[in-house]
Amino acid sequence: MIKCLGRSPKRPYICVISVIILIIVMKLFRDWIYKPASFHYNIRSYKQMKLSFILMTRNDNYRGTTMERLATTLREVCTGMERNGLSDVSEVVITDWNSKSPVYQIDWLQPVYYHHPSCKIYWVKVSPEIAAKQAESPLSEVHALNVAARFAHGEMILRIDQDTLVGPAFFHWLKIQRQQGWPEINKVWWSGRRDTERFDYEKIVKDPYRFLEQYGKAIPYWFDNWFPYRATKDYFGAAIGVFAIPKDAWMCSGGYNEGMIYFAYVEWGFFCRLHKYGVPFINTNYWGVSVHSPFYHIWHPRNDNKRFNPRFMSYKNERNWGLLDENLPVVGCYGGTCNDIGTWDKVGSRFIPYKLNGYSCFHNKTHVFKGAPECNKEKLPFVNRFIVI
Repeated sequence: MIKCLGRSPKRPYICVISVIILIIVMKLFRDWIYKPASFHYNIRSYKQMKLSFILMTRNDNYRGTTMERLATTLREVCTGMERNGLSDVSEVVITDWNSKSPVYQIDWLQPVYYHHPSCKIYWVKVSPEIAAKQAESPLSEVHALNVAARFAHGEMILRIDQDTLVGPAFFHWLKIQRQQGWPEINKVWWSGRRDTERFDYEKIVKDPYRFLEQYGKAIPYWFDNWFPYRATKDYFGAAIGVFAIPKDAWMCSGGYNEGMIYFAYVEWGFFCRLHKYGVPFINTNYWGVSVHSPFYHIWHPRNDNKRFNPRFMSYKNERNWGLLDENLPVVGCYGGTCNDIGTWDKVGSRFIPYKLNGYSCFHNKTHVFKGAPECNKEKLPFVNRFIVI
């Protein structure tokens, strides 16, 4: 290559050949380290993306006011991004699972698009026909969240429920993380949640971010008799406020177990697989966030007539988990409008590594993980494995 700097008329041809050889070698080296997904990372559009909040929903009236609660969550999340200078590095990805009519078109969401034009919201549509092939459950949470995670462009995937409010304290912590160069972005972030009351509902819907600024600290923690510990703000097996995972760790560990199509315990096996990969966990309640469990579940009527998942299950995912082989349509809502932006195989994502922390990833063709137990001896990892201060 140094000789290319000479003035001989033959040298330019040598330079061209050298550059072609160098490109081929670099491509072979990249493919040796990384396994590309079926879609490619659009580096121009998404290279700055750090945070992907992912949710799943369905256009119905499950437990009343489902769509109103979803719109309230999106208003609050978008407000938190804007007030803490995170809009340019954040996105929201929502899987619209098994809806007869698209969720993004409902009236409740139009003010969100209008008042928060800098908030990037992507809708990945899974039709009833495709959903029926995946699970007998009308709303398979694990499939839907895996779809959103596969599409997400951020380095960090933050899983929340469609009726979970992300408190100002957590957004402030994210702001500090950005100012410090994202020192914790290679770890799993976890927090439990608090539970709002019926009499708070109207105030929350009116202005959720302001409500949390005023009353967030007074809202009690979520308690549940289903789980063996009642201090749910500390117990990582209880209801999720946020479950944030580095994208590479999510993809490498194989996502949610798609055999867990019913209610409860869907994170347990995921915790164990991440633990086996040596991914550090931090409980954000003791990691710089000023309010314990700064996540809030929006009240709604409860119906406990549900079918429960077993607490532990062998890993069921095939190579195409997260509907990898389906060509799903995507709608992008930002700048005050919504537009069809193609199918998700053309919109962009990142490469998937072969290994994580020295361990082979679940999609590696030389390793068969289907049927492998997720949690050794059907026990969650010891709490002291997680970084807690």
